[in-house]
Amino acid sequence: MSDEVKILTVDDDNMNMEMIELMLSEIDCHVIKAFNGHEALETLEINPDIDIILLDIKMPVMDGYETIEKLKQSFSWRDIPVIVVTASTNEVTRSLGLGANDFLAKPYNPEELRLRVMNHVRSKKLADFAKDMNQVLE
Repeated sequence: MSDEVKILTVDDDNMNMEMIELMLSEIDCHVIKAFNGHEALETLEINPDIDIILLDIKMPVMDGYETIEKLKQSFSWRDIPVIVVTASTNEVTRSLGLGANDFLAKPYNPEELRLRVMNHVRSKKLADFAKDMNQVLE
């Protein structure tokens, strides 16, 4: 991919976000950080061109579940892929039911993280391109 990928990581643990950023350093990306769901939504207002969101579930202020609900209810943000990053498999089913696109278990496997991110970003970019082409043809 030629365009830099914009990744929003949402986690109340800065060390987790630093680890993700380090693991993703091999791909052409810009990582933006938010420490809870409320900050994530504010960040999206400022950076509407986010390609993917890596979202923790257990956070203060606004947890990952409420964040997923708000993202999927928003016309502007509902198509951004959300990968839930969690240490608890109990959170996976509920997250997917709310509209998360995928999950990744902690501790992270760096190669799996990169592949999942790039696969979802590729799919989003193709869908965006198809939408743009449909608008041109209308």
